[in-house]
Amino acid sequence: MSRMKHTEWIEEALREHERSLLNFASSMVGPHYAAEAVQETFLRLCQQEQQSVSGHLRAWLFSVCKNLCRDILRKRRHLMGALETDGLQSQEAAPALHVEKQQELTRIRHWMQTLPASQQEVLSLKFSSELSYKEIAEVMDMSTSQVGVLLHRAVSSLKDKMNKEQEKGGKHE
Repeated sequence: MSRMKHTEWIEEALREHERSLLNFASSMVGPHYAAEAVQETFLRLCQQEQQSVSGHLRAWLFSVCKNLCRDILRKRRHLMGALETDGLQSQEAAPALHVEKQQELTRIRHWMQTLPASQQEVLSLKFSSELSYKEIAEVMDMSTSQVGVLLHRAVSSLKDKMNKEQEKGGKHE
């Protein structure tokens, strides 16, 4: 494949998948780190031959992005743990973290965070990133029926939480 065709293929993948990858990554690591994860995902795509991901490009992109987001979360936890342990948490970092947390907190997000990680991930892949059951199964390395069960459990749990809040008069759990 000529270099021009490879470039066109990458640009097309970027146009088609960047927005959904950013939504997915934002749900995992927040908007600030999402761009970093998505950029690295496309840099890795540039190193791939088109035929090596042909037929499953979307699932490949989301798998790579998911792994990069997990790496970012691991690094952030490690850094925050080190700062807290050493008592070195910057006074300047605290307000920035507070603002970021406020932006990320919504009722649904709060409820989603109470779900098991696999249910959070499957919800994000399905509704934020609009992947098919088959694509989610590839990303999460499970069967499509397992994806269906996880989605059903996650949605049922969220509905239960919403109903409980309504019964309590709209107070946050």
